[in-house]
Amino acid sequence: MIKAFDKDGYCPMKLKVIYLDKTHSLIPSQAMDRGVYFETLCLGSGVNGKQLLDLPRKRNGDKTVAQERIEMQAKEFVQVLSSHKMTIIDRDVYLEAEIPEHPGILCCGTIDFTSSIWDDVDGPIPKGIFDLKLTQTIYSQFGPYCWHFPHNMDHTQAFMYTHLWKQIHGEDLPFYYLVFDYKPTPEYKIVKKIVGKLERYELAESVRKTIEKINHHEHRGYFTNPMHENCRNCPLADQCPDVTRAKKIQSI
Repeated sequence: MIKAFDKDGYCPMKLKVIYLDKTHSLIPSQAMDRGVYFETLCLGSGVNGKQLLDLPRKRNGDKTVAQERIEMQAKEFVQVLSSHKMTIIDRDVYLEAEIPEHPGILCCGTIDFTSSIWDDVDGPIPKGIFDLKLTQTIYSQFGPYCWHFPHNMDHTQAFMYTHLWKQIHGEDLPFYYLVFDYKPTPEYKIVKKIVGKLERYELAESVRKTIEKINHHEHRGYFTNPMHENCRNCPLADQCPDVTRAKKIQSI
């Protein structure tokens, strides 16, 4: 939710029904479905127990090349665990706690899994927080999922999960992304996100800004903001009078 309210040009009404009222769900994109399918193959389910047992097939019923590569990476997942001396401890772990800087405000999140790992720098780690990711290529250099330059990405998720774990269990756990791709020569990478005092401050500030925006809309109303990026996966698209399918014209 924090990321959603942080995006420029977001639609307040769309975010209200998805994240605040929770009466609707975001319409999943092809990438989202592939991610859930991969998590189902590797861990048994995606977030909150969601499962996807197959992907859209070709007209003749055969699997697409993308699906075959994803399934190949799911088998590689088992080998990666062994190679890095990882033993999964818990899966689909729901966390809920307050942010000390904002008493009374509950934040929540669901960890993909916790596991031990042999860290190249820190040696044996008894338990860490892991987020399983699927992307087209780990060498992407642009957009929100530019895994070639992970230091340029938004890591609110890492900040939130490590904070919630500390609040609930009283211990600091390291956070890792376990990223697989499904390009013609599939690969994987493990990214450890360091979370310190500065990152915890960033999290508190992100929560403050989100609360501020929600309070603003509570007083001024949750209006619509029709634009292609908002409407294309909006669950209200079929009934919203302001919906648009037109893309924004780019001036150069």
